[in-house]
Formats: sequence, structure tokens, C-alpha cells
Amino acid sequence: MRQFDRNAILAIVAYAGYLACMKYMTRHVSRIKRPTTQSQRCNGNQVRRELMAQLEAHYNSSSVIRMSYDAFTRLVAILHGRGLLRDNQCSFVEEQVAKFLHILSGQGRVRSESFFFHRSTETISRPFHKVLRALITLQDQFLVQANGFTVSPQILNSGDRTHIRVKVSKEDVSRYRGRKNYPTMNVLAACTFDLKFTYVLPGWEGSASDSRILDNALSKEDNLNAPQGGDMDAEKVFEVEGGNDCNAYFKWTTEMDGVMLEVLREQKSKSQKEDRAFSAEAYRKVVEEINDKFSLNINKTKVMNRLKTLKEQMVLAKEIEFKSGIGWNDSSKTFEAPLEVWKSLIKANPK
Repeated sequence: MRQFDRNAILAIVAYAGYLACMKYMTRHVSRIKRPTTQSQRCNGNQVRRELMAQLEAHYNSSSVIRMSYDAFTRLVAILHGRGLLRDNQCSFVEEQVAKFLHILSGQGRVRSESFFFHRSTETISRPFHKVLRALITLQDQFLVQANGFTVSPQILNSGDRTHIRVKVSKEDVSRYRGRKNYPTMNVLAACTFDLKFTYVLPGWEGSASDSRILDNALSKEDNLNAPQGGDMDAEKVFEVEGGNDCNAYFKWTTEMDGVMLEVLREQKSKSQKEDRAFSAEAYRKVVEEINDKFSLNINKTKVMNRLKTLKEQMVLAKEIEFKSGIGWNDSSKTFEAPLEVWKSLIKANPK
């Protein structure tokens, strides 16, 4: 018992000594001046000036910021001249834009920029978002869609997609994982043949089909312009880089849907559908029929993607059927509802 009391007393004394040491350190050690001196701050400013001077003098600045230095200075002049960006005590506009472009090029990160520019991560991250918001306000000036009156329709636009890696919640990973082994966002972009971007549509999950994304780009309010008339129309203008006809973009029509569904119905009656999936022979028949009737060169993948889209639309139609305020017009074969109901439905299903 005495041994226990002795150990308890020693523990209390040790704890009291620990508290005394912490109190001393709080009072005295916190008063020690930080090693950052005026000379060190001047050295950081010098480093930043040297970095910007090297960017100006570099023979291939486009490898660092993905644009020539002349284009960089013009961009800075636009952002500064319109009051979208301002110099502050931490950095000039030139430095803010240069750091933004370097990070955007994929060569830098916030932490690496913090190291090279002798800045805190907060001083790097905050201007990055300011520059991003400023550039978004310039989209109407730089993303100008061409039209058939100013450019020959045969060389109007070239469209392609790119998969950009993204981080999503665990519940959404399966939708964003397409042909890659990691989640991606499928982004559609169009440009003229003088390499000027005219349209960008981000936001689609990596598993979305190309035809579905193009259909959305052509039908949404802020849509992708396509020439009308002549030898080239919306179905033929936007082609994948490389010119493979089998991969040409086209827009499914009601007639094509009817042919596809009729052939699939016929193939189902011939036992070409097992376990809720059509056989390869059934898809081959659909491809042959559509290519012959509409002079196209589509493949099995496009048919499968279209069938998947129709199934999704059918599920949505079933949901609409039982919503309050929406009715079916049997003569026009369409749903009818007040404008407010449609707006709320579109807001809930933006795609």
C-alpha cells in the first residue's frame, strides 16, 4: 500500500513538472523571433523577379505555360486592362497568370509553385481561382462559334473528346469509369481549322457514349452550332480526328430508331435475345439494315449505345408519367405540363 502511495506521489510530481515546463515554454519560447527577416523577404522577391525574367527570355516559353510569351503578355494586358485582375502586395498580375498557366499545364502543383515562388500555399491557391474566374468571364470573346456564312461548311469545325481525370464520391465512381481504369470526365470540344476553340462541353461522366454527348451539345440551350444545307449537315460535320468514317459523329433520327427497334423485335422473335441481352447476330442485322437504308457506316458499339440511351429515356418517361401536373396527349403522343413543372423537371434532370 505504501509502495502504491509512493508511486502515485511520484506521478503527481512528474506531471506538475511537465506543466511547469509547458508554461515556461509558452511564456518565453513563443517570444523568440521567427527566422524570416527583411533580407529573406527581399531574397524571395528577387527569386520571383528572376523567375519571371527567365520566362520572358526563354526561347520556348510555350513548353512552360503552353503559350508564347507574346500571347502571355496580351492575355495579361486584357485581364489587367478590364479590371478583372489587380496587382496586390503579394504578387503582380503577371506572376498570378504565370502560376495559373503553369499549374494548368500539368507541370506544377500548388505545393511546387509555393516552393519555387517562395509563397505560402494559400498565396498560390487563392490567385489561381481568381484567374480562373476572370478567364471564364472572357468566354464570350474567345469562344466564338463559326457559321456557314463566314467559313466554308466543309471545313467549319472539327470535334473530338478528351477524358480528364477527376475525383468523385464512391457512389459515382462506376458512372465516371469508362474505357480508362480510373474515373474521368468526358469533355467535348470543337475548333476551327485555324486551331481556335469554338465550343467546349464539360461535365459528362467517362462512361457516357460519344453520340449521347454530341446529341446533348446539339440540343441544349447553349448549343453547338452546326451548318444547315449544302453537302454537309449536323450529322456529317463533326468528325473524330483521323477521319475514320466508322467513327463519324452523326445524330440519330426517329426513322433510324424505328428501323433499329423493328429489327431488334424481329430478332427477338427468332430467339436472338438471351438473358435480357441481344446476341451479336442481332446487332449485326441492325448495323446492316441502318447502313443500307441511310448510307452510313456505323458499327455495333453505336447501336448498343443508342439502345442504352433509349432505355434511359424510357425510364425517365415512366417517372414523368406518374408526376403531378403532367399529362399524356394521345393525339400528339407527347407529355403536356405547365412551364413551371418542366423547369423543375429539367433542373432535377439536367442531362
